[in-house]
Amino acid sequence: MAFSAFRPVDEYIAEYLVLVSAEGLEVRSPVVTSVGGDDLPGYIAGLAEDFRGWPGVRRWRSLEDQLRVEATLNNGGHVVLRFHVRPSVYDAWQISVDITLEAGEQMKRLSQDLKAFLSK
Repeated sequence: MAFSAFRPVDEYIAEYLVLVSAEGLEVRSPVVTSVGGDDLPGYIAGLAEDFRGWPGVRRWRSLEDQLRVEATLNNGGHVVLRFHVRPSVYDAWQISVDITLEAGEQMKRLSQDLKAFLSK
């Protein structure tokens, strides 16, 4: 999974691409976001700060619901991020991918990388 092609549309709205690829499958979906990124970096940073754990599932969604993230903490001190990608609000299908990261430093690094990406 990758993020690319961030571009401001105007002073309030921006857009970027999410790419999900697997053997024999490649999905590219544009994601509409507010300038500042709908605070995806803040959501990830919050997960990193709570590296000792939280109950249940924490959720985040993009402005027009093309990207959703669900985070759970497993017993091994890792966060499982489930990314749901849907090309548009009008499409009934979606693709989901799980990414497992270390609860502390790897999550903090992801938050910093997303903040830098969405600040371009």
